[in-house]
Amino acid sequence: MKRNLLILILALLTCLTSFGQATKRERNLIKQGNEYFNKKQYSKAEESYSRVLEINPNSQIAKYNLGSTMLRQRGGNSEKDVARDSLISRYLSDVGSNTSAPASLRAHSFYNLGKLAYDRQDYANSVNYFKQSLKIDPKDDQARKNLRMAQKKLQQNQQNQDKNKNKDKDDQKEAGQTTAAAKTASTAKRTSATDQ
Repeated sequence: MKRNLLILILALLTCLTSFGQATKRERNLIKQGNEYFNKKQYSKAEESYSRVLEINPNSQIAKYNLGSTMLRQRGGNSEKDVARDSLISRYLSDVGSNTSAPASLRAHSFYNLGKLAYDRQDYANSVNYFKQSLKIDPKDDQARKNLRMAQKKLQQNQQNQDKNKNKDKDDQKEAGQTTAAAKTASTAKRTSATDQ
């Protein structure tokens, strides 16, 4: 009995020691990634944060930092960027939707998702993400400013769509009237040709 208890205690200590070392490695890698990020060496920062996620796939800080770093490296809307955007969204969404993550991290995640959606001209999602960010941090003036910009773009898009629909309807009516006039002219020609 005492021997089993001693083995259990040793196993527990071994787990705690290895957990402490993993946590220390995580912290060191995050610190290293942050230093690279601050020096604008984003690819090296990305490597550091990715290594943290290899050690601890649930690290909210590493997910947020990795998503933010990838966002900084974003180039455009090529196929490669669209695939990268998917990863960015996944990392930042994981953090934003995790209620046990620190509130500031969640708010910043939604803010960055709003920026990403805005850059992709997905204004409806951009508005939603900025609203989520503001629910968590109502004092964030930059999120409020970006929300207004996204709302204006969304409104402009909706107005343009309405104009295009009206123009299409007018074009269809005009085409229908032209077709009717052509039929009438064709009938008149046939009538006159038959009269001769």
